[in-house]
Amino acid sequence: MATENDSKWVRFERAPSGAVKRKTAIYFVINKAQNLLLGEVRWWASWRQYVFCPNPSTIYATSCLADI
Repeated sequence: MATENDSKWVRFERAPSGAVKRKTAIYFVINKAQNLLLGEVRWWASWRQYVFCPNPSTIYATSCLADI
């Protein structure tokens, strides 16, 4: 059964807050098949919205991007 942090291709994990106190959360986007970190979803202040920041050398199908 899927949860709000689960999709067909990827899963989302909230990043630990660490020593830096943030107003907004960062979420890791992880490939479910190989358990690889694809990138992060984080707040982009100048656009006033969350954005996906992919790791270098990663590629995405439209269905995967729709999940993200």
